[in-house]
Amino acid sequence: MSYGEFKIFTQQAFLSHNIFGDHLLYLFYFGTLFFILIFTLFLFITLKDSIYIYYVGYIFFTAVYVLAYSGLTYHIDLVPWIKELNISVPLFSIFFILFSTKFLDTRFYLPRIDKVLNGVSILLMLTIPLIILDYDPWFNIVTKGTTLLTPLLIYASIYVFIKGHTEVKYYIIALVTYMVSMLTLSLMTQGFIANSDINHYAFVYGSYFEIVFFSFVLANRFHKIQNEIITIKAKNEQLLEAKVKARTTKIRSLLKEKELLLREVYHRVKNNFQMVIGLLWIEASRKKNDEHEQALLEMINRIKSMSLVHQYLLDSNTYSEIRSEEYLLKIIEGTEQIYSRQNIRIDKEIDHCILEMDSAMALAVIVNEVLTNAVKHHHQQESCHIYFSFKKQNSDIIVTIKDNGLGFLPNEQSDGFGLKMVKQFAKKLKSSHIEFSFDRGTTFVLSFKCFL
Repeated sequence: MSYGEFKIFTQQAFLSHNIFGDHLLYLFYFGTLFFILIFTLFLFITLKDSIYIYYVGYIFFTAVYVLAYSGLTYHIDLVPWIKELNISVPLFSIFFILFSTKFLDTRFYLPRIDKVLNGVSILLMLTIPLIILDYDPWFNIVTKGTTLLTPLLIYASIYVFIKGHTEVKYYIIALVTYMVSMLTLSLMTQGFIANSDINHYAFVYGSYFEIVFFSFVLANRFHKIQNEIITIKAKNEQLLEAKVKARTTKIRSLLKEKELLLREVYHRVKNNFQMVIGLLWIEASRKKNDEHEQALLEMINRIKSMSLVHQYLLDSNTYSEIRSEEYLLKIIEGTEQIYSRQNIRIDKEIDHCILEMDSAMALAVIVNEVLTNAVKHHHQQESCHIYFSFKKQNSDIIVTIKDNGLGFLPNEQSDGFGLKMVKQFAKKLKSSHIEFSFDRGTTFVLSFKCFL
């Protein structure tokens, strides 16, 4: 029985013999493994899936074993470490078992075989120090034992494929190819087939094909997972969109209910104010005393200024924000209507500002009181001329009311109900300050912070 052609070289001739011919195959082999290892590491970093790091370990220790098997250790001065390098056999076997159990999902499909494979991994781990201490017997045991793993894994993969795991067919093809290459190498070493280059490098060819094929399988797994992530993300976005839409519909419904309730509240409050105002008008029409009539008119005007905010909100589309120019004009028009029998002219300059409800009511009471006082204290023989200004300066509002009347002294009028109301309602405005001055009439200045 022939083992093929043998050649004998001196050490120097062997080290220099056809390095770029015989060893070109290994250069290509290790170069490909290096790029596959880097690519698989990238997949692991991206997905954080342990199957990729198991495969990295398998590639690395397979490369170490091929390095020892090929004789390249003579060229890189690793001959003294040949026994230590051969512990790569149990190590690449362990990583291949971990990779296979993860890929085949044996814990789900074949729990008993999964336990057997895990037990074999533990035994292989225990043989590592034994190979270092006593190389020959333990290395032979490990190599023969790992050979038996291939039929077991082929059986498991076929069973899992039948159960519906269709991607396993690529695993079966790669594993059968690897098993044929190992069988070829074994038959050659036993002398059953010739020691030709093809048979001699059968293990390298089989290993290369297996690793490249598994790499495509893992790349396909990566692509599939990415598609699943995109699909799940799209479904989640659709689900979230549906939930947001449903929630928005519900919120709109609740807002509509709230608007209806607010409108009803404002309507009832306005009606109550109007009822009180109507009663006061009836009482005022019955009074023959001008002083009593004037007091009732002032009371009516005060109530109207307080009810105006509810009327405004009821007529507007918003239920919390009040536009200064529209609102203040209504207050001024109300004063002009109350004192329509007197000769009154009010010049207005009003800037735009958004007022809160509480601020608007306080401002209405203040403006009404000051305008009423301006009408009360003007010369009876002259027309009442009032200048009203509402100016926005940055975040501050400056309200100025100037008349051509007789004026009054705040110290002397400190006990007056109107001035007390002005001071009290001014406190409801943020950072408010009031000031009176007298120069050919009375000038009232109110400053406070604007809402918007």
